[in-house]
Amino acid sequence: MKNNILKLILVIAIGVLFTGCLEPKTPAYILQHSSDKLLTKNIMNSLKDKKYSIKYLNDFIEIDQYISEEKGHTDPNEFDAIREYLYNYDSSNDEISKVFLQTARERNNTVRTYKNKLNSKIAKRYFSSYDRQYKKLYSDLDIAFIEYDKNNRIKTVLVRGHAFEDTLGTSHDRYSMLIFGREAKRIESTISNYDFANNLLSTISENKTKTVTKEKVSTKVKDLKDFYKLYKDGIISKEEYKKEKEKILSEEKKSSKSTTDEISTQPKLHTKMPTNFSNVLKNTMLQKYNEKYNTNFKSFEEMQKDLINRKTN
Repeated sequence: MKNNILKLILVIAIGVLFTGCLEPKTPAYILQHSSDKLLTKNIMNSLKDKKYSIKYLNDFIEIDQYISEEKGHTDPNEFDAIREYLYNYDSSNDEISKVFLQTARERNNTVRTYKNKLNSKIAKRYFSSYDRQYKKLYSDLDIAFIEYDKNNRIKTVLVRGHAFEDTLGTSHDRYSMLIFGREAKRIESTISNYDFANNLLSTISENKTKTVTKEKVSTKVKDLKDFYKLYKDGIISKEEYKKEKEKILSEEKKSSKSTTDEISTQPKLHTKMPTNFSNVLKNTMLQKYNEKYNTNFKSFEEMQKDLINRKTN
């Protein structure tokens, strides 16, 4: 009896102790312990009226955006949810990426954008154990943003991940992950220079107007390949690529005019599948579809026909 009373007292004491520890963190407490106070403050101020679930840690901010609630409905499956997301959402120009870019400009730092492969490599590290166990996860639907300081060291990282859960249809959450401090240094030390170089999309300069600075034009074959890559990635238009190609092939001398062209980074709302994601998305969807339905389709078109047949039957 005496032992039971002592155990009860111990349980109550522990409960009181941890109740105090679990009190909600105040904005002042969050800012005090954040390793990037400016970014944290800007996120707090800009997103305070949004229906987001935001988790603040010392070196990490996670913004959970319930896409299904924003749309007003769930989807029949994750493939429909992904397609609708790519049609109607532009993560390179949403309110979260705008706060990220504005913070970098306040610090006069440079931001580089990277392909979805690098986004995936980073984002999948930060999915929670709950998501890994209970949800279908995708991390290759968005581009990555990385802010660099004056010494060309990583300051902050913005990547996205998506989680789909089958509950009365397929629900869709998007996680925007802002990484800084010690976590940013960990990314810098564990991602290879090859991955950074091979997945680079564009550089957003330090000045107030958002620009993409192209490599200086030369007559070397490498420059021609670089411009072709920019064109295929959608960074420059077909006309711009043709113009630069003609310059290189004809070995024209550079004029006194600057070779830096301002290219708007305000993307248009997608009315069709984005070109730079279509093949990656199709392959991903095809692989997941074959795994889910135990099929062995070789083409995206075959998968589409089968999906239509399943819906109509």
